[in-house]
Amino acid sequence: MVKKDELAAEFLLHRDREPGPAVQRITTFDEVTGGLDESTALFEARRCMSCGNCFGCDNCYGVCPDNAIINLGNGQYEIDYDYCKGCGLCVAECPCGSIEMEPEPT
Repeated sequence: MVKKDELAAEFLLHRDREPGPAVQRITTFDEVTGGLDESTALFEARRCMSCGNCFGCDNCYGVCPDNAIINLGNGQYEIDYDYCKGCGLCVAECPCGSIEMEPEPT
């Protein structure tokens, strides 16, 4: 379980609900679809609902230049330290903050 102070909260941007077509919701059971303008669509696309947990987006796997990330399936990954050179691209690309880098002991 991820503790509150470990959440990547910068990805969970707050936004108030926008009023929708209330008349349609009150009078029918039809699905209410309200399209998104470009700025709203971009805002929604940037939101992350993972609460600091890996959700298997494959970003780390895709950006690793040394193929050091091994996809084990079911959203599980392993780092092959024999190939990892510590460039940190996987850390920078992880939208949930699931990967951390620690300096090697000297």
